[in-house]
Amino acid sequence: ITTRAEWESQREQNSYSAASIESEGFIHASRADQIADTANRIFAGRDDLIILVIDVDKLTSPLKVEDSYGRGSFPHVYGPITKDAILSTVDFTCSSDGTFTLPIAIQNEPT
Repeated sequence: ITTRAEWESQREQNSYSAASIESEGFIHASRADQIADTANRIFAGRDDLIILVIDVDKLTSPLKVEDSYGRGSFPHVYGPITKDAILSTVDFTCSSDGTFTLPIAIQNEPT
C-alpha cells in the first residue's frame, strides 16, 4: 500500500522505493489477506492510496517473512522493488465511514 503521489513520483524510475528502507531497512508489504486490516489500522479515512500488486518471484531484493510489531508475520522487502515485479496497481479508496475492504481486483490474487 502506498500513496498515489508516492507512486507517481517514482513512475519513471526503474524501481519503487519507500522511506521505510532508510528508517527500517525494508519496505513493508502485506499478503492479500492482510491488506484490509493493515489499511484500517494505519490508513483509515485516506482516499489517496493504491495497492502495488507484486510478483514475489520477480523480486531482485530479498523478501523475508517476519514478525511485525507483534501483529503476526508480514513480508518485508529488503531493498527496492523493480518495476517488472509490479504486476499492476489498484486504486484503494475507503468507504464513506473511512474503512477499507479488499478490492475485488485483489481478491483473486494469490496470498
